[in-house]
Amino acid sequence: TKDDEDAEKQMVSLTLEDLASFTGASSIDNDDEYDESNSSPLYLSIMGRIYDVTAGSNFYGPGGQYHSFVGKDATRAFATGCLKEECMVSTLDGLSEKELKEIDRWVELYETHDKYTFVGTLVEDVVEHILELEVDTIEQLQEEEEEEVVLV
Repeated sequence: TKDDEDAEKQMVSLTLEDLASFTGASSIDNDDEYDESNSSPLYLSIMGRIYDVTAGSNFYGPGGQYHSFVGKDATRAFATGCLKEECMVSTLDGLSEKELKEIDRWVELYETHDKYTFVGTLVEDVVEHILELEVDTIEQLQEEEEEEVVLV
């Protein structure tokens, strides 16, 4: 639908490097608490899906219990419950069936949470991703034109 297309256009595509800048870092020297007016949003990723968790700044902001998840794809940490820095990665290698199901549970929580918002996806190369979207859009427009010609 048109609404879905508009929403998709507003989605962000970030690299892991870009995502790392969405940690609530303040533009003012005040690391004690999160202040939305002078700080970056709080984004985290699981399975390459990026969520804005700024509304949960008490948990995800600097000094918060879950701040280590912010600014990265922490899929493995969600699966295993490991909060060490080396667990804050996207790799699924060696995870059990139970741990893979745990990832699904977390994705569902973020998808249905009333305060957290899905904002986009991780990509390896933003420029390449944009070019792929443009090609897809051109192909879709050509298909729609062909359908209109057949209908007329």
